Parts: sequence; C-alpha cells; structure tokens
Amino acid sequence: MSVGKGWVKGIITKVLSSVRYIIKLIGSGISRYVHVSAIKPCIAVNTQLLEPKLPMVVNDMPDVNPVDKDPVLLSQDIPDINLDSDRDVENNFISNPEIREESTEGPNQVDEGNSMILRRSQRLRKAPDRLNLLSSAIADQLKGLFVLFAGHFIKNAADLLDSCNSAKSEDLFFDSEEKCLVLLKYVIKTLQIVFLYDSQNFLNKERFETLMQPVVDQLENPLGGIENLKERATELLIPCISQFAVATNDDSLWKLLNYQILLKTRHNDADIRLTALDCLVAMATQLGSSWLPLLAESVPFLAELLEDGDQRIEMMTKEAIRKLEQILGEPLEKYF
Repeated sequence: MSVGKGWVKGIITKVLSSVRYIIKLIGSGISRYVHVSAIKPCIAVNTQLLEPKLPMVVNDMPDVNPVDKDPVLLSQDIPDINLDSDRDVENNFISNPEIREESTEGPNQVDEGNSMILRRSQRLRKAPDRLNLLSSAIADQLKGLFVLFAGHFIKNAADLLDSCNSAKSEDLFFDSEEKCLVLLKYVIKTLQIVFLYDSQNFLNKERFETLMQPVVDQLENPLGGIENLKERATELLIPCISQFAVATNDDSLWKLLNYQILLKTRHNDADIRLTALDCLVAMATQLGSSWLPLLAESVPFLAELLEDGDQRIEMMTKEAIRKLEQILGEPLEKYF
C-alpha cells in the first residue's frame, strides 16, 4: 500500500466486495479497509496465510519502492478497525458509508484503476418461437406449465410437419431422411404432450386450423418407407391425432378433423388406407359417445372400405365396425 511515496506490507484477511478488502498490516497487526486501487501484489512471506480465492493480481500500479517479500502492498491512508469478532467487522462495514456505497455498485459501474470490467448482459428475453429436439423432454417434465408457452411455436410446428412430409414437399427440411425422421418424431411427440395436458382450452379455432391439415397429412407421409410410417403412426401419430380431437372440445371442429381422416381412407396405397381407418377408430374411442354425430358422414367411407379389393382392408373394416358398435352402444348393420 502506498504511503506518500512508499508502501507498507499487509495480508488480505477478508473480502468485503469485489473492490473492498480488509487487510492486516504485518508487524503492527492493525487491520484496515482497503480499496482495490490501493493494493499491489508481491511475493507472500507465508503462502498458507493467503486464502485460495483471493486475487493474486488485483490492479496494475506503478512500481514505487516495492518490497519483494510481502504478500501485498497497501496505503496507510485508511482507518484502522477492530477485528475482535465477525460482528465488529460487519458493524464497521455497514457503518462506513463510503464502503457501503462502493460495495453496492451495480455490475455496470467500472472503478478507475480496476482492469476487470463487468457488464450486465443486454440480451433480450423473448418467448420461444420454434421447436427443437429438447422440446418434447421439457414438455414431458413441465406438463401443463409447458402448454402456457406452446402458442408461440404452433406455426413453427405446422411448418416443420409440412417440410418433413415427402408427399407434400420435394425439398425436405434436412437433406438426410434420417434427420427428418428424428425431427418429425419429436415434433409429433411434443404436440401430443401439449394436447394431453391442455386443461385451459389452448386449442382454439385459429390454432386448430393451423395444425389440423399438417398433422392429418402425416397419415400419408411415406418418409422412411411404408413400414416406418406404420410404426410411426401406431406409436406417435394416431395417439397424437386422437388426443388432438379431445383437446379441441368443439363438435364443429371435430367434424372437420373427422372428414380429413376419412379422406385418407381413399388413398391409393392400401397400407395408408388401413392406417387412416385405425386413426378413425382411435378418435372415436377417445371421444366415446360424442363421436355419434360424426357417424352419418363416416358410413359412406366405411361402406367403400367394406367393398375394397384388398381382403385385409375388408377384414379390418369389419373389425373396426364392431369396435364402433361397442363404443356407441348400438348396432350399425342398419347403416350398411
């Protein structure tokens, strides 16, 4: 520490803030409050006396009569304090307005002579507007809380579904089909979780219209091959669409969703027709007796499937009708 044109020796015993320390003078044993600008490092007499977290180089100071064997050099123009107890230290620290003012300086305040500059981040916080591969894991943990933020990325989710649908887009989101399949998996899974934990009418008409077509069109997305589509539909897509219907909770919107699923039963590929039929039954299972008003428009499509040239489809359609009878609680033979 500088004294006019000289320095005295001391050891840092307590760190009060980023710019204030308590230093004990070697020899006299007197302790003083010291600002960082009045400290210059030197070689310690006993390194065990130094705390491991204390800065070894605090500030650049001019070399004026340095003492090479002392831990720190400091100025004597600082009042002595009593260090009989920790409470005395705290009382002295609180009662000294100069120390209290400097110790509460904001991180943007830069002291002259202090070479380290700390600044508060100016990055703006904003709501998420897109999905990533972590979204499904976060949604699964936050459950209903995640639904509060889901409205910000609904449009992005719809765009991703279309850009990973090889039946709708020639230029996929990724050049690699494998990457697109991974992305598709997590987008569908995230949406399913959102629909599952929606208890506050999150799916209004606008959001329903944004998501409905991209989601239903996944029933005919041949990305990765038909076998991959069938597996994806069973594990992710059909549960997502059926939960989508439950979360909508609007019979007028159910009619739109049901009709779009029925249209997929007229696809040229028999496996896709079967997938759409499974989706229809899953939706009816979720809605229960509420699906009854949708039966009338579904009958013509089911009749077409009963007369399909593929025996698998004819057999699966009869099985689907039996399940619908159990769900609705009435026989359906009179409709065919």
